[in-house]
Amino acid sequence: MKLIKSDTTIKQNPELITSEVDGERVMMDMKTGEYFGLDSIGTRIWDLIESPTKIAEIIEILTNEFDVSKEQCELDTIDFIRELVDKNLVFIVSE
Repeated sequence: MKLIKSDTTIKQNPELITSEVDGERVMMDMKTGEYFGLDSIGTRIWDLIESPTKIAEIIEILTNEFDVSKEQCELDTIDFIRELVDKNLVFIVSE
């Protein structure tokens, strides 16, 4: 598995069916039939990666929008992205 760092670029898996329910994102993987739900911060990250985006850019935006330190935001965001990659919800873009 590739190492995920702040300079890693990611993008959404375009094969997912997504919808918004009560301000949060829900999605379905058509290949596996699995459903996934994201909370409000996960939904914000999802919206930010509509096109390929560096994780550092996501962290910068989130630290401006939420009351969180850059260090904590980076740890939480990279952990969250790692989960999304593991579930094939996002892809790492080769540079």
